[in-house]
Amino acid sequence: MKKEFLILIAALITFTPAFAEGDGGLWDNFGDINFYNSEKQTAVSDEQFDETVEKVKEKQKKKGLFNFNREPKKMKGESYQQSNETEILKGISKETPVLRVPYELKTQDGGVLPIGHYQAVFEKDEDGAVTMRLYQAHYLMAQYPAQETDEDLFDEHINYLTLEDFGENKVKINYGSMDFNAFAIVERK
Repeated sequence: MKKEFLILIAALITFTPAFAEGDGGLWDNFGDINFYNSEKQTAVSDEQFDETVEKVKEKQKKKGLFNFNREPKKMKGESYQQSNETEILKGISKETPVLRVPYELKTQDGGVLPIGHYQAVFEKDEDGAVTMRLYQAHYLMAQYPAQETDEDLFDEHINYLTLEDFGENKVKINYGSMDFNAFAIVERK
């Protein structure tokens, strides 16, 4: 289809000058009509032109069309512009790793954390206590105590998050970053 269309366009471009010449070509069927210097055409003064332009602008304002002076409609949500992109990037200290949890886990309050994917955030407070928080979207789903360690937890990457079985009814969640390494041991349901 595209090939046929391109061939048609090429043929029109090639043969149009032959029809446009003054020796009985296609355009000679219009007789002696001169579209550019017609007898009906009259000169327009600058004042008449300006009046006409103003009338058209007023009609467009009434209809709401092509009103370029108005403010554009604001989109719902947070403002994002190219100019504040750098500030947003500076505010993100690191990417939050995602943990795939293939088991139902017990929460500290006795509830159940369902199978799923969670963003894991390990934070260390002023006292040195480490806490692991699991989020889905921006909702805190569970929070567990963790232990900081100097070991690299047998992972070859600098930033990592892994889940491994730890005994019959527990899992060990290993976390590593440039700041610290930690792990949390959580009971399965």
